Amino acid sequence: IDCAPSGWDKTFCLNFLPETAFPVIHFFGDKTHEGGGDFELYKHARIIGHAVRDAEDTLEQVRRILCS
Repeated sequence: IDCAPSGWDKTFCLNFLPETAFPVIHFFGDKTHEGGGDFELYKHARIIGHAVRDAEDTLEQVRRILCS
């Protein structure tokens, strides 16, 4: 669960994650379509975005990435 003031999107968090300290960021979201709450962060240039269906799909994708 996440929440933010009206007008903000999830890219705000990138202000606190310097690119030099966090050169690779994976983001998993279920609302990655245009207009969805995850879209802006999912498509951001600094982010490797992953669309997921649910928690089980998220876990499967994380496992696949970590074990590759």
